[in-house]
Amino acid sequence: WPDEAIRPYEDAGLSGVAADHRPAFLAMIADIKAKRLRAVFAADQSRLARNSIEWVTFLETCRVNTVLLCIDGRLIRLGDDGDEFSSRIVALVDEFENKKRRATLLIGNISGVFPPAG
Repeated sequence: WPDEAIRPYEDAGLSGVAADHRPAFLAMIADIKAKRLRAVFAADQSRLARNSIEWVTFLETCRVNTVLLCIDGRLIRLGDDGDEFSSRIVALVDEFENKKRRATLLIGNISGVFPPAG
């Protein structure tokens, strides 16, 4: 793809738990629906969504609009039951890990001892 056809969408410092507070993610969805975006590349699935419901919604938006989805160099074949199933499992794991991370940070807030986060 030529450089002018590539547009990064970045919500630096914002959690992927909910899309409603991520302006770049919402702009990407709008571009997908307007047929201005034909492919999405992400280093990791959790960079797009850490909430299983939002992930399934994102997958459906990409599928309906015939958008190529490539995660960590792996093509997700939308409409392929195996690929969709495995990506949904990853979304559930991401959601679980995020809940654990929040609980760990909350314990740190209560006790005054802040464990490493990342």
